[in-house]
Amino acid sequence: MAATALAKGYGTQTAQAYPRTNLAARLTMAQINTAAYRLENMFIFPAPRDVNRVYSPAGVATVKQALLQYGALFTAYYADDGQAGNWASEAYNPTTSAYYYPDIKGGAWRDGAYHANHAVTLVGYDDAYSAANFRTRPPGNGAWLVQNSWGTGRGDGGYFWLSYYDYTMEPSYYFDAENSRKGLNYVFFYDDAPPTGSLGFGDSQIIGANVFTVPAGGPKMLWAVSFYSSQANLDYDVAIYRNQPVGKPTSGD
Repeated sequence: MAATALAKGYGTQTAQAYPRTNLAARLTMAQINTAAYRLENMFIFPAPRDVNRVYSPAGVATVKQALLQYGALFTAYYADDGQAGNWASEAYNPTTSAYYYPDIKGGAWRDGAYHANHAVTLVGYDDAYSAANFRTRPPGNGAWLVQNSWGTGRGDGGYFWLSYYDYTMEPSYYFDAENSRKGLNYVFFYDDAPPTGSLGFGDSQIIGANVFTVPAGGPKMLWAVSFYSSQANLDYDVAIYRNQPVGKPTSGD
């Protein structure tokens, strides 16, 4: 959801300009135009388990390298009632602030798959973090150091350890933002919702087009183009056409 909004050029405000006490209020266009940062790129890194929820050492290694190369990452996992209430559960150990959701189905399981329900920030890792620190012992050592959003009174000063082997952890994201000095008057898109599916074309090269009508007196300069792909390290070309005939998006000026 955040990636979709930021990719549209909406930008973000600082906490000082838009404090948590004002979360219920809608952002105005003026606030969007004066955003402190705008998205330049977004990188997605695989979950520590593959699509079949099989533990993936390669996935763990990729996320570790991303932490070293880029810094803090966004991710999501299933936080059970024990962690939310700060009491011992099958998944959470409040004594060590350690969390591991095993293959127990439970609240995280619906529609035949595990689902996350809570977004957090990965800030580090420890390959030697003992499996003995968890209420349910994972298959091996190693954990992510996670910054939570529930205040310093939860976990270890607001942080906790998430096992490499957790069954519910989702892919991790890095948002590369730049200082915004450009006013934004127009954003053209078809759908304001996040991606909900994908199409397979059975070919190594495809061409797609979005056609927009610029209103009279509209923008004279194109600032950015954004798109989403589920393929890593994708090679792509972007071409801009004007005054194209109907049904021929690659014609025109």
